[in-house]
Amino acid sequence: MTTLSENHKLNELLSGFLVQMPLLGWIRDTESRYLYVNKQHEDFSGMEDEQYMGKSVYDLFPRQQADKYKQNDQRMLRTGKREEYIEQRNNRYYQIFVFPLLIDDEVSAIGGIELEVTEQKVKEKELHGEKEFLQALLDNLPHSIYFKDRETRFTRINKTQANLIGVTTSDEAIGRTDFDYFSEKHAMITDKEERNLIKTGIPIIDKLEKVRTLTGKLVWVSSTKVPIYNAAGEIDGLAGISIDVTEKRNAEINLEHALMKAEEADRLKSAFLANMSHDIRTPMNGILGFADLLKNSAINKKQQEKYINHIIKSGSTLLSLIDDIIDISKIEAGQLKIVKNPVNVNEVLNEIFELFENERIVNKHSFNFEIYKGLADDQAVIRTDAVRLNQILGNLISNAFKFTPEGTIQVGYTQNNRVLEFYVKDTGVGIPEEFKEVIFDRFGQVEDTFKINKKGTGLGLAITSNLVGYLGGQIRLESKPGEGSTFYFTLPYETIEDKVEETREMYPAESLVTWKDAVILIAEDEDLNYMYLVSALKSTGVTIVRAKNGKEAIALAAQRDDIQLILMDIKMPHINGYDATRAIKQIHPELPIIAQTAFVSEEDKTKCFDAGCDYFLSKPIKKESLIDVIGGYLAER
Repeated sequence: MTTLSENHKLNELLSGFLVQMPLLGWIRDTESRYLYVNKQHEDFSGMEDEQYMGKSVYDLFPRQQADKYKQNDQRMLRTGKREEYIEQRNNRYYQIFVFPLLIDDEVSAIGGIELEVTEQKVKEKELHGEKEFLQALLDNLPHSIYFKDRETRFTRINKTQANLIGVTTSDEAIGRTDFDYFSEKHAMITDKEERNLIKTGIPIIDKLEKVRTLTGKLVWVSSTKVPIYNAAGEIDGLAGISIDVTEKRNAEINLEHALMKAEEADRLKSAFLANMSHDIRTPMNGILGFADLLKNSAINKKQQEKYINHIIKSGSTLLSLIDDIIDISKIEAGQLKIVKNPVNVNEVLNEIFELFENERIVNKHSFNFEIYKGLADDQAVIRTDAVRLNQILGNLISNAFKFTPEGTIQVGYTQNNRVLEFYVKDTGVGIPEEFKEVIFDRFGQVEDTFKINKKGTGLGLAITSNLVGYLGGQIRLESKPGEGSTFYFTLPYETIEDKVEETREMYPAESLVTWKDAVILIAEDEDLNYMYLVSALKSTGVTIVRAKNGKEAIALAAQRDDIQLILMDIKMPHINGYDATRAIKQIHPELPIIAQTAFVSEEDKTKCFDAGCDYFLSKPIKKESLIDVIGGYLAER
C-alpha cells in the first residue's frame, strides 16, 4: 500500500518527468481551463505557467480554434477514449495525442502531448507530390504500365492498363492478378513467365502477345518486363510495359493476306494469259491453216466446204473470245453501259432455246434441254437490256452444255413479287464448295485444280456476275460435285403497259430475184470489209457506190438521186457515221440508212438510231442477214 509520503514523492517524479519530456504537455479541466503546462510548452508559447493557470481556451486562442478544442474536450469527457490528430499552427505541424485523466475511475481532466512533425509532414507532402507526379506521368503515357509483387499481384497500374483490363480506377486492380482479367490460358502463360522472371532475374523483352480480355476484346501487345530489386539486392517484384501494336499487327496481317492474294492473282493471271494465248492461237490456227489448204487447187468441192466450215467455226470462237475480253475491259474501266428497253423475257427464252437446242442436235449431245416460263406472254414484258440478258443466259447455258455429259439442262424463271428469278439447272459434274466463290472472279477457272474445264479464258462467269449486278440483280450458285449445279440470278420485275415493238419483217434471200436496177452506197474505210460486202452482194446484181469516209458519203448522197440505200460504217475518218447519217437525213429524210459496225452494245445501237439510222447490223455480218435486211428495204421502194 502506497503511503502519503510515497504519493508525494511520486508526484514529484511525475512533475519532473513532464518537465524533462521533450514534448509540449498540458492538462485542462472539464471546462477546458488550463491546469498545467510543462516547461517546453512555456518556452514554445513564451508564456509562464502562471499565465495559463485557470485560463480557458477562449482566453488564449481565436474563437474558431477555441471552439474546436472545446468540442474535442467534451467528446473526450463523453467517450473516455484517447484521440490522435494532426494540427497546423503558424505553418508548423503538430501531432497531438489527447487522453483522459481519471480520478476514482471518472474523467476529471484532459491531458495532451504535442509532437512537432513539420519536417516529416513536409517530406510526406513532397513524397505525395512525387507520387502524384509519377502517377500522372504514367496515366498520360499511351502504353500499359504495371507493377507486380513476388506473387504476380498488381501493386500499381496506369490508366491505359486499367482501360485494357476493364476497371474504372487503377486502385481496383491492386492485389489482383491476370487471372482476374484475362482468359485462363493467357493468364497461366504470363504467370509462369513472370514467376520465372522473379526467380531468375532474366527480363522479358519485346514479346509479341495476342491478348483476349474477359470482355472479348482482342489486342496485340509487345510486352517488356524487368525485375525490381530492394535495398538488399533481392527481387521484390517486376515492372512491365505493354505497347498496343494491334493496328500495326493487323496491317502486317493484311499485308500478308494482300501479298498472298497478289501472288494468287498473279498466278491466276499467268494461267489466264496462257489460256488466252492458247485459245486465241487455236482458232487462228484453224482459220489460217484451213485458209492455206484452200489454196490447193487439187482439193475437191466437198473438201472446200469442209475447210470453209472449219474457218467459220474458228472465226466464231475467236469472235466470242474477243467479245469476252472487251466486256471485261469495259467492266473494269467502269465504261459498260446498260440500255433498258421493253423486253419480252418469254421471247428471249424461246430464241435462246432454239439456238442451243439446234447446237444440242447438231453436236448430238445426250442430255435433254428444257425451258420453263413463269409468266404468260402478256405479263412477261419488263424493262431491261435485252442484249445483256441474252449474254447472261447464253454464258450460263454454255457452261451447262460444257459440263453436262448426260441428264437434263433446264433454263427458266419464276416470279416472286417484284422480282424475276432466272435459273439454269444441270445434272452435270457439279462444283466443289471451295470453288463456289472463285468461279465468279476474273480468271477464276476451276480447271487448275478440279480438272473439268476443257476450254475458255475464265471470264464468262465474271462477266455474267457483273452484268447481273448492272441490271439490278444478284447471282448465286447451288451445286454438289457429281450431282449438278444450279445458277440463279434475279432481275427487277419492272413491268410496262406497252408490248415490245415488232421488228421489221424481212424478206428471205431466196425470195429475191434481182436487184439489177438498184443502187446502194457503201460507206466503209476498211478495204477488206468493203471487199467482203461487195462479194456478199455480187449475186444480187446490185450496183455499188463506195465512200471511204463520212465526208465522201455526204457528198455522194448530195450529188446522186439514184441511191436507194446506204450501208453506213460508224467508225470512219474525217466525219464519223453518226454525223454523216445526220447530214444525209437532212438531204434525203426517206433514204434508208443501215448501220454496219463493230460497236455492238445496246448503247451503240441507241446512238445509231438517235443519229437517224433505220437499222443496225453488227460486225461480223453474215451474208444471209445482210441480204435479208437490204431486201426488206428495197422491196418497199
